[in-house]
Amino acid sequence: MSRKSLRVLLSIWGKLYQIEKEIKHFSVSERLERRLSESVPLLNQLFDKIREIRERNDFLPKSSICSSNSVMQAFSFFADKDSK
Repeated sequence: MSRKSLRVLLSIWGKLYQIEKEIKHFSVSERLERRLSESVPLLNQLFDKIREIRERNDFLPKSSICSSNSVMQAFSFFADKDSK
């Protein structure tokens, strides 16, 4: 996958982890509200980016990690999440 795609994915993951770190001690309802308002849009961006990478076959051809069956299954799961 291109460096740009990887940077985008890692940036989104970082933001998701930061939100979880910030809300760690919030009440259940406050965590839910924050996740709905901030995490869900980020997850949608993540799913969209994964779909885009999958559609372009934007993987490193010589990378055993990117060509492994488990990674492709994970990408397929996220890319197809709306169709299930």
